[in-house]
Amino acid sequence: MVTFSSHILNSVNGTHSSLIPITINIIEKGGNRRIICQGKTDDGGRFKENIKILENETNCEFEMIIFTKEYFFKEKIIGGSQQMFNKISVRFLMPNVNGVYHIPIIISPNGYSVWSSGE
Repeated sequence: MVTFSSHILNSVNGTHSSLIPITINIIEKGGNRRIICQGKTDDGGRFKENIKILENETNCEFEMIIFTKEYFFKEKIIGGSQQMFNKISVRFLMPNVNGVYHIPIIISPNGYSVWSSGE
């Protein structure tokens, strides 16, 4: 079982980004997407799930979609036509069925920074 986690931080005011919806897809051969996990960040901006992936899926791409539009609107940071990104999509690999993968992200309405730690 893979352990996947993320920590989302708001670069505008330096806070943790809580209650942001996240979807994890597997992108199968041929490009079809299949949802394998959905949830929201907790009050500390963290998201963590154990995900079962099969050995033959370790060569597939995965995609994390972070739905930021409503978060920034709710936080009264920016919205409407001034917001450049309404969601963020990050593609990555998980080559080990028992791996631990962590992808932190710093977000703003018009940009983001992402990196990985773990395997």
